[in-house]
Amino acid sequence: EKCVFSIPAPLIGAGDEFNVEYHSLSLSSLINSLGFDPVPLNEAYAVIISELQKAGDVTGLGFSFGAGLVNVAFVYKGMSLFEFSINRSGDFIDSQSAAACGVSESIINHIKENDLDLTEDEYEVSPEQRALIFTHKHIIKNTIKTVANTFEMRTNVNIIEPLPIIISGGTTLPKGFVETFKEILEQTDLPFEYTEVIAVEDRLTSVAKGC
Repeated sequence: EKCVFSIPAPLIGAGDEFNVEYHSLSLSSLINSLGFDPVPLNEAYAVIISELQKAGDVTGLGFSFGAGLVNVAFVYKGMSLFEFSINRSGDFIDSQSAAACGVSESIINHIKENDLDLTEDEYEVSPEQRALIFTHKHIIKNTIKTVANTFEMRTNVNIIEPLPIIISGGTTLPKGFVETFKEILEQTDLPFEYTEVIAVEDRLTSVAKGC
């Protein structure tokens, strides 16, 4: 019986320090010793499959905004053309917002999970909420810019038809994240066209569902 498990993509700028292959092989060995056939699957690829549910004909750009990493995968007709991760996501938002306001990360995290609305006017909210709005916008802009740069650098990526964009992960849960993502996406000069932005319904379990 197969056991599909998720792995992150190589981290941009980390070199050999972030060895995905080593950990993938280690987990494969452990799973194999338990009598299963191990199958590693990129986390963002799993997000795409969880929504489109056709692994053989799946095409899309997937984003998994986790706690430590943003995982990105571009898949065309079931074939992964590029995968990477960025180490600016949920934890980065907490640490940067806390430092800006001079409060603890636990306070920032509580506000983020209970009171935050990214669509509010940043000058009519508390300093903590303002810092959170700014840092959320920063990671979204940074992620989209990195994707656009990757498209332009890869000579093997030449897609004519528009593709869907699928987003998931716990960092996308604050109110207004999807709207903010779409707004920044529309303001960015992209080297590709997209049909729609799909926010996965259950963003905490979509990777497991895709696997």
